[in-house]
Amino acid sequence: MISLHQKHQIMETLNAMDAEQTEKVLNYMKGMVNATDEKAHQQFKTRALKQIRRALVRNAVNPSF
Repeated sequence: MISLHQKHQIMETLNAMDAEQTEKVLNYMKGMVNATDEKAHQQFKTRALKQIRRALVRNAVNPSF
């Protein structure tokens, strides 16, 4: 967890940057967030497909129609 002192240091650093530097930092942060979201999405999709596959196999063995 980030302490209040560290948060103030981060804010001071961001305030000292020019617009181009700030934009680079924001793009970097967005890239990290999007990469995490993509990874989470892929993991969810993989789990969902495995569950669907199991259900289809189970129904093929024990059809309940």
